[in-house]
Amino acid sequence: SVAPARKVVQTKGGAAVLKICVAWVFFKNGQRPTEAVVHQFFEINEAYFYELEGLEYKGRSYVGSKHACPGLVGFLLGYARGEYGLTLPRHTEEHAVLVSERK
Repeated sequence: SVAPARKVVQTKGGAAVLKICVAWVFFKNGQRPTEAVVHQFFEINEAYFYELEGLEYKGRSYVGSKHACPGLVGFLLGYARGEYGLTLPRHTEEHAVLVSERK
């Protein structure tokens, strides 16, 4: 079965910080994010996932970063794959799974 077009996430540039901040509010408050928030979060470049989780990516270390938000990517990935059934770009999903499994 083919996912409806509105369920297919495309990587887009721009407004990444805003998308991250909005998603973080739901995460921090333990609230269920809207489908739009989850969809927009996964439009960002996967490099942000590593920064948010305080990991290393392409020779750049974010370990110990003061703006890391461990658990955010996995929190949103659960909603994307589960309740909302979003189809993420393959590379985006691979990186999201990778960072959410590394602790």
